[in-house]
Amino acid sequence: TFTRKAAAELAERIRSRLRALHRCGLGPEPEPVTVATYHSYAASVLTDHGLRLGVEPGARVLGEAGAWQLVDELVERWDGDMSGVESSRRTVVDAVLALAGECAEHLVDCEDVDAALAAVVEQAVVLPRKDTDRAPGAPMAKVRDILERLAARRRLVPLVRAYVERKRQAEVLDFGDQVALAARLARDVPAVGAGERERYRVVLLDEYQDTSHAQLVLLRALFGGGHPVTAVGDPCQSIYGWRGASAGTLTAFRREFRARTGVDAGQSALTTSFRNGERILGVANRLAEPLRAEGLDVPVLTSFNG
Repeated sequence: TFTRKAAAELAERIRSRLRALHRCGLGPEPEPVTVATYHSYAASVLTDHGLRLGVEPGARVLGEAGAWQLVDELVERWDGDMSGVESSRRTVVDAVLALAGECAEHLVDCEDVDAALAAVVEQAVVLPRKDTDRAPGAPMAKVRDILERLAARRRLVPLVRAYVERKRQAEVLDFGDQVALAARLARDVPAVGAGERERYRVVLLDEYQDTSHAQLVLLRALFGGGHPVTAVGDPCQSIYGWRGASAGTLTAFRREFRARTGVDAGQSALTTSFRNGERILGVANRLAEPLRAEGLDVPVLTSFNG
């Protein structure tokens, strides 16, 4: 799951339910259950196998303040081309950290980002000014503003590259590195997945609609191919798009985690609420009607107490 608080609460609920089932004769003696946040789990994979990528097991992890200070020092001493970047030093630091985080969440290198930005700018400047024009023309004001912002973003890419190199020299990681490196390990070293599947025979992925591309690559490489894995999530509650998450990871789960036979994974709707009464759910169902009208897979909820 996502937060340490949620992980602790979920662990206690699962263990409590398993003990209750055992007392009622409906299950065996409970076996150990591990509940972790996605980041802490990625960190454990990296700790166990990081040497395969040259990452020391004891590599220090930077907190938000430490990462910000490191980038701030780089920006203060930077003598590279910053033409078109008119933001304050603090804003530049935030932008560099955000871009570095996006690179990690999407498993792309600085070179990939620079090439993509350059391609967009090059393509835009040769387009006609209007769709009725036949020849290229000077971009309109709004388009020109966008191109200037993209050019300014390209000026930040060398700073991101310097940040990556500085972390390597200091043998430190940030939170984005933990997931990105763990994903690369899982994707490129099959032995990592074999060991994790043996260790965790059944896997539940909570709040799956808020996982990022890097987390998808990590989880699919470790537990894809028919391993017993279930994802729980709500596509209408995806709130971390700003950091690379996409509700599309939930809708694509059936395809990404196919059964051993090759067929898509099954899907079930959780339509019973154990927390709310009929009046509250009546309002919720009414508010969700436009989403159902748009074709989204939004079930009608009923109350357990109703």
